[in-house]
Amino acid sequence: MAGSTAQGTTASFNGISFTVTGFSFSPPAEQLADMTSVGDLVGANVMVPTGEKTPGTMTIDFIADNTFSNPQDIIGTRASLAIAGPYGITRNVVCTDGSIEAAIGDIIKGTLEFTITDYYGT
Repeated sequence: MAGSTAQGTTASFNGISFTVTGFSFSPPAEQLADMTSVGDLVGANVMVPTGEKTPGTMTIDFIADNTFSNPQDIIGTRASLAIAGPYGITRNVVCTDGSIEAAIGDIIKGTLEFTITDYYGT
């Protein structure tokens, strides 16, 4: 069976486009409330679902180019993120973190982290 490749994947966020070298998603998670009381056994945790979910998250690794090389410029920005390529995905997100890595003679690489604001699971 042949596998799929993410080669040729690009992303666009807030008018900025960049080449994606990898990405990952974490689905929404059930929120839990700690209902442990003083009468429970020592070390026991009584966790009860609240019925609410935390938003999913997305992490994208990218190659910087002349149009985008500083992720600090977009942290806190809310916009649509579109990933094009073998895995076409479009989501409304907030950029929550970003970093770059640079070395002499190497390409500038970075990572962006997003909170997904339009999908909370089923």
